[in-house]
Amino acid sequence: MTTQTQNSQQASGGDAYSIGAVARLTGISTHALRIWERRYGTVVARRTPSGRRIYSRTDVEKLSLLKLLVDHGFSIGQIAGLSLEELRERHSEVADQLNVMQERNSDLVIKVAALAGYSINRLRRVSLPDRIDLAVIESDYSRFRADVKRTQPDVILLEFPVIDADSLRRIADLRSIAGTRRYVVLFNFAHPQEVTELAAAKVELVRSPTTMESLLNLLLAGGTVAQPPKRQPFNSDADPALRLLEEDIPPRRFAEADLSAILRRQSDIACECPQHLADLIQGLAAFEVYSEQCEARDEKDAALHRYLQGTAARARSLMEEAMDTLVVEDRLLG
Repeated sequence: MTTQTQNSQQASGGDAYSIGAVARLTGISTHALRIWERRYGTVVARRTPSGRRIYSRTDVEKLSLLKLLVDHGFSIGQIAGLSLEELRERHSEVADQLNVMQERNSDLVIKVAALAGYSINRLRRVSLPDRIDLAVIESDYSRFRADVKRTQPDVILLEFPVIDADSLRRIADLRSIAGTRRYVVLFNFAHPQEVTELAAAKVELVRSPTTMESLLNLLLAGGTVAQPPKRQPFNSDADPALRLLEEDIPPRRFAEADLSAILRRQSDIACECPQHLADLIQGLAAFEVYSEQCEARDEKDAALHRYLQGTAARARSLMEEAMDTLVVEDRLLG
């Protein structure tokens, strides 16, 4: 146990963890921890006299189980209300399924073709298990399609910031040229009808960002198909003045290739800030596209989505300014 974690526990007899310690122990960002607590009531952190959040050992176990289940395709909204015992049971069921599939396929080498986006590009930088043969990793779709036709992989791994009609066309196109049975799709956002269609076709859906360990385990053992997200009802009393002109949306400063190049460089400041900033920028950019493509029932609804798109764009622009500073200070680009 680190000195910092020990210090964070001293406040209540060794069973109190700071939000930073919980983030390190569970793999959930501090931002996500606050969102999960406020929006889904996953745990209720205590407060120190100074107002700092502190978490119990039970809180850490529950959050760790939630993170593991989310990494295996469950949505946080589906499982946030489960008790600790129910989460343990659900995780045990998932673990048993993974063990069975790993034993069944323990001697098989899995040939993978990956259409590399921001997250999948990380596969280039990790040590792959012996059973995974990354036969193709390509960013250009035309070249990827040709390689898939030539190699006939066991698994096709795809990444789409937003699952839309074009994503469905590409999957259908790949199925027309390859006999591949398993399709794994990483995505940030999706409309319910596209998720329903892919789930019915047994496509394995994984929400980004996800850890490389979770992704590799899924490739080795087979995964859980994500359930379609529930569309929340639109509040007709929303402010009708919500509007944003297209020219107010700032252009992107960093494409996916730029973010990947930044992360390939060794940081002199020995922290994960470049990784976290890149995750934020990519996620916000994906939400911009998602908001732009959302169906609008009327002008009021369209104005709301333009507002959401513009708000995400401005937030993304602020994060890109921060990345600009980090790139200059830390010399992350040549």
